[in-house]
Amino acid sequence: MPSNVNFGEFALDALRETGNIGAGHAATSLSRLMDRKILILVPHVKIIPPIKLPTEIIHEPEELIAGVYVRITGDIDGSTLFLMSEGSAKRMVSVLLGKSESTACLSDEGQHLLTRIGDIMISSYLDALSEFTGLKAAASEPSFSFDMGGALVEAVALELDLEAGFGILIQTRFIDNEDEIEGHIVFLPNPNALQTVLTKMGVH
Repeated sequence: MPSNVNFGEFALDALRETGNIGAGHAATSLSRLMDRKILILVPHVKIIPPIKLPTEIIHEPEELIAGVYVRITGDIDGSTLFLMSEGSAKRMVSVLLGKSESTACLSDEGQHLLTRIGDIMISSYLDALSEFTGLKAAASEPSFSFDMGGALVEAVALELDLEAGFGILIQTRFIDNEDEIEGHIVFLPNPNALQTVLTKMGVH
């Protein structure tokens, strides 16, 4: 990773603003999809090594997480994931399908719903990032995985050779009436791509 990348508060503010714009777009799309008002908040944004991502989302690397994975090409090269702990994923399916959490297993219907939600979240974030920076990003078809958190993130990190790189972790909170469910957008750019993004944001 280039040593001159600035991880100061200005960089985080710029990334947080991008996340908020993306969350607004995603909330509009999800509200239309579900025919109900959905709010999405972005309380925290962090820049951390990919190896630390599982511990930011779950307590132990062996815990299961649901993930939607998209490969990114273009001016911004890398990968993006939308991740939820097993409990959050089941709760999301339960709320949106109107089933109790005890019966809201990750069935084909549940996986399809989570994949759709993850695709909307990732696409909205990438669109906001492109609007903010003027950089173009093309996304692959989303793929769903339900695996141990450590194994899932490690597989993506190895694919992109990100052992020495950094990832952008965007915490999100879905609010539907009185329900609040946590998820995470993880942007894993190649090292040069992160430098380009921050430079376009005015961070030197």
